[in-house]
Amino acid sequence: MHWDDLRYVLAVAEEGSMNRAARRLEVNHATVLRRIARLETEIGRPLFVRQANTYLLTSAGQSIVGVAADFEARLALLDERAGAEVTALGGNLRVTTTDSLMVGLLADPVAEFQREHPGVALEFSITNHLLDLSRRHADVAIRPTRAPPQTLHAVRVADLAFGLYVAREYPLAGAEVGDPRHRWLVIDDSVMGPAMHEWLRRQVSDTNPMLRADSFVAIGSAAVRGLGLALLPCFMGDGHPELVRVQGPLDEVVTGLWVLRRPESVRVARVAAFCDAMTRALVAQADRLSGLGPSARQIDCAG
Repeated sequence: MHWDDLRYVLAVAEEGSMNRAARRLEVNHATVLRRIARLETEIGRPLFVRQANTYLLTSAGQSIVGVAADFEARLALLDERAGAEVTALGGNLRVTTTDSLMVGLLADPVAEFQREHPGVALEFSITNHLLDLSRRHADVAIRPTRAPPQTLHAVRVADLAFGLYVAREYPLAGAEVGDPRHRWLVIDDSVMGPAMHEWLRRQVSDTNPMLRADSFVAIGSAAVRGLGLALLPCFMGDGHPELVRVQGPLDEVVTGLWVLRRPESVRVARVAAFCDAMTRALVAQADRLSGLGPSARQIDCAG
């Protein structure tokens, strides 16, 4: 009998419904049924009876719930004790992320983490290329991707939206996006994913990008200076007072923002504490990351 199975029994017992339990646990209905059936097979007795649209505990189910509740209380006590010891965290922690995320979103949460845990020495690798965590090039990766490696423990913290931005003084700011007079500032192929590559391919010919770089920070800096149109993460474009959004958020290129770590590091205290802190900070910025924040400034421009 495993705690992971007991969680399903508790959820169904408290919700009285497989569907509501599935929503609470963020799994599908079939998963709840399968977990309950596996536990019933293991103990040889039914845990629930269904009356109308409600699932009620059998005597065996009530016993299991008692065990589960006791175990949950013990876990909570362990978490409380671990929290009391968290200030003593120490050791080296290697983190990889992108320049745009570090400058635009992570600098303050990282500083706060270091103030709370001065014994943890952070080593950052700022790159727009995904380092191989499985080869221990880093302990934690915070970066956008549509499909994180299945070998990693992955937490999706937000949708990362992109939009098309220009400087206020850009002379063609009000022209159609397809106007051939536009100058384009393009992220390098080595950084963009297939969806972004396809979107840009439809907008920009191979001959007319004015500037190409492997950094959104560099592309954004050029856009601020009025050099052309730039496809940027919305949190970058919306956050700069000299830029306005021409289009977006663009559904075709939205991706996920993930906090990634190796499965065996989940129980390493400094890794867990850092990932939890960064996850909370990024979740709090979900509207900004998705391009729905209040700071967006947009001008009319035909597509």
